Amino acid sequence: MTSYWHLLGEGTHTVNGKTVTVSLRELKKKLYLCLMSVNALEAIRFYVSFACSFAFAERELMEGNAKIIRLIARDEALHLTGTQHMLNLLRSGADDPEMAEIAEECKQANNFGLPGVL
Repeated sequence: MTSYWHLLGEGTHTVNGKTVTVSLRELKKKLYLCLMSVNALEAIRFYVSFACSFAFAERELMEGNAKIIRLIARDEALHLTGTQHMLNLLRSGADDPEMAEIAEECKQANNFGLPGVL
């Protein structure tokens, strides 16, 4: 959808015989949901995927591997902090009040268990 927005702008367009609706609000919503997904991956998925390696490090086994994974973990923690900062800015609406509305809309949809959101 972003390429259509760059090429055609906002509105309803016909592309290869198909009707495509381009909405800046929908793009913002997809960006917000993407950042939420990245945040979850950085916060949870990484640590789960290296659980065995962390256990080896605690037992002082595979020390070379453990040192590398510690560096990766430090990097992932920086990514996590960055995405959380971005999400907090978007939720606050400081730069774009519409993003605060979108964040609240996604939160409410998730609270009601609606599919396709968070």
